[in-house]
Amino acid sequence: MPEPIATSIARLRERQREAHRFDEWARPERPESAVHDFTPDAPPGLLLLEARPHVTDYHALRVTRYVFAEHGGEREAGTVVEAIVAECESSELARESILDVLASLSANMLTRREQAEEAVGDITFAPPMTESPYVLFARRNVMVQVMSIGGVDVPVLTVAQALDSQILDPAVP
Repeated sequence: MPEPIATSIARLRERQREAHRFDEWARPERPESAVHDFTPDAPPGLLLLEARPHVTDYHALRVTRYVFAEHGGEREAGTVVEAIVAECESSELARESILDVLASLSANMLTRREQAEEAVGDITFAPPMTESPYVLFARRNVMVQVMSIGGVDVPVLTVAQALDSQILDPAVP
């Protein structure tokens, strides 16, 4: 008899917990104020095409999917970037949400980014390549997935950095 899906996911989650040394980064080093009702502005050079609630199993109070594109951009061509923003009750739950993503994706394709030039947020994961089309990070109580979804893969680090700056200081566009 096949293993129940919930058991399989729990097993994947536990593997990712061990593989990525979750207990080393699960708790923030210092307490930070929580972010509430985070609604990002479009990053420089992009327009907001769509913002709508997103249904997930993340440990979040609110999850929103944003789609950004170049000025005049179309979904089939050019730069189109999706950001899934999960606002959690605490920074610990934002990190648990990262673990959920790692367990649900081909997370063995993602590595932790710790170098200053490639890190975003308090904890960052991305594919092991320069100019990655995918970045996963948590800052404070917010978990963010940023990915290229247009007809051509584009690097998304600068978009992730812009969103991270807005989480740190909502006055930053």
